Amino acid sequence: MISLFPVQSELSFSDYKLLLEVNEKLSEKGLTPEELIQSVSAQLDAILSEGERPEDEQKASILKLISQASQALIDPSPKEKSVVSPLWSFEEKDKFARKRVKGRTLTYEFSRMSKVIQDELDKAINEVLDRNLSQ
Repeated sequence: MISLFPVQSELSFSDYKLLLEVNEKLSEKGLTPEELIQSVSAQLDAILSEGERPEDEQKASILKLISQASQALIDPSPKEKSVVSPLWSFEEKDKFARKRVKGRTLTYEFSRMSKVIQDELDKAINEVLDRNLSQ
């Protein structure tokens, strides 16, 4: 990866440390530095073709490019977000009843419900589960 930099003497200790960390993360995921280099080659050519840029700016741009590309290779899947839908609207801001769905996980969330309501919810949930899941 050091060969990506036109002037390697511009690299500082922290730059080498960053490159080492990127290399270690790639190795953990079973990827090679060559795969990273291939993924950034077009952007790297664009950075290097701007000959009038100072060497330290080129170095900073290349480091940023390597950092971003390695993150994209290491963790390509975006996090799945949960969908929250309110079940009831309350006048108090600290009270809520809502349903949260994330993938195949379903969660009902309640805040500041009385003991009577909690007991009724438990009973209703148990009845539905018994009716549909008991054999």
